[in-house]
Amino acid sequence: MIRGGAASAAYGAAGGVLVGMGGPLLGAAGAGFAIKQATESSLSLEKTMTEVARATDASGTALKAYEQKVLDIARATGKTKEEIGSMLASAGFAGRPAQELVRFTEYASKATTAWGTTAEDTGQALAEIGNIFRAHQARIEEIGDAVNTVADGAAASEPDLLEFIRRAGAVGDQAGFTAEQVISFGAAFKEIGTRTDVAATAFNALVNSLTLGAEFTKHAEEGFKALGINIRKFQKSFVSKPLETTLELLEKITAIKDPLKRASILNDIYGKEYGDDIARLTGNMEGLHRILGMVADRTKYLGSVQKNFDTAINTDVNKIARATQALDVLAARAGNAFKVIAGGAAQEVNSLVDSIEKGDSLFQRVLGRYNAQLKKAAELEGRLRPDGKIDMGEPAFDTTSTDNWFDRNAPWLSGKRWREDFDSWLGTTGDEAARKGREAAIEEHFRKQREMVNERDRLRKRNADAGGNRVVFDEKTGRYMARDVAEAELSHIEE
Repeated sequence: MIRGGAASAAYGAAGGVLVGMGGPLLGAAGAGFAIKQATESSLSLEKTMTEVARATDASGTALKAYEQKVLDIARATGKTKEEIGSMLASAGFAGRPAQELVRFTEYASKATTAWGTTAEDTGQALAEIGNIFRAHQARIEEIGDAVNTVADGAAASEPDLLEFIRRAGAVGDQAGFTAEQVISFGAAFKEIGTRTDVAATAFNALVNSLTLGAEFTKHAEEGFKALGINIRKFQKSFVSKPLETTLELLEKITAIKDPLKRASILNDIYGKEYGDDIARLTGNMEGLHRILGMVADRTKYLGSVQKNFDTAINTDVNKIARATQALDVLAARAGNAFKVIAGGAAQEVNSLVDSIEKGDSLFQRVLGRYNAQLKKAAELEGRLRPDGKIDMGEPAFDTTSTDNWFDRNAPWLSGKRWREDFDSWLGTTGDEAARKGREAAIEEHFRKQREMVNERDRLRKRNADAGGNRVVFDEKTGRYMARDVAEAELSHIEE
């Protein structure tokens, strides 16, 4: 990391390189703006990772690994690094196991894209689903895929279904319903226009009526008798077969054709508060069975979030989002990187950053060679401090995260001939470039030594040729100088 006054010099040097090499595209103002944006991006990432550290108790290498994953997921999904970090932190605060946090975040970010929901709402909902159903990550993904499939096939949105699970999932789970079955009831209610909060309370009442039986309401036992149900036997059946028993109850209600009698029975069992909502549900029994069929076989819905994500991510809007986040990730990693403004397809930007991630790019090797040469020269000249820094300040470039911008945007600088010439000078890998930099520093050091020896011999000859004269003529400079000055010049060289 570059600190203090050296940082200012580094920023200035970096800006100069950007203007010099990419001036026609960016100019000085553009380079300055890019550096400012990169700094702000890095600070934002640091703030995000502070929240992740609080949620996960991670530090040092472990926190750095989380940071790397946050940036990778942001690039892959087009979500901001702040959104990704927030989802990871939410999962940590919700008590998700540490070994599942990254996978949770990856899935939640894809679900956010597939469902068109916010990162905050999606992360919170999936974390709550995990807690409600005591689910490990693979099970959370199954439930998320079920939500996705039902929303695609029924008149219900993903946010509605997620909210329904939040409100009714715990009651359904305690009664023995699977998450997929709870989702199906929620979708069936939504198809007939029931508000999500009302649908959830109606479902809870339906389940509780079979759990509590005659004790559910004052006249519940009379209502069940009117349906021809022995409530105590029904309760026992409900314990072992909750879904089948519930469907049987609803079918018996549906079989009552007299609307006044049906209303009276529902009022006895559920009261005025829930009777109308249960009645409306019985009017969509066909829809309920259809939706239950969508999630009856998990092999038919597993992976649906990934499929929807793959479709959504290839739209122009999401390509641009990915390109935007790819550039932001690059800025955050480089700290002094610049953003490509020259128009071009978003896909080209993604390809550009992909090449950066692989390392050993052309520009990276240029800077690697430059840094290695500076440090080796400082070492030979005694200017390299024990902490590895040069007295005049760190090199102005961070070679770990620079890009091969020329490869994508200036092909006239990266053709075969240019590539071969640069490879010969730089080496073909980052390590080789650093080695060549050190070798160049050593060669330069000995060149200077040879020049000093030659200059010493020349001055000796010059002074000897002057004999005992008090004035000495220097042919190289064409000047006369006093003998004592000439002798002092020779003495300085010999030291």
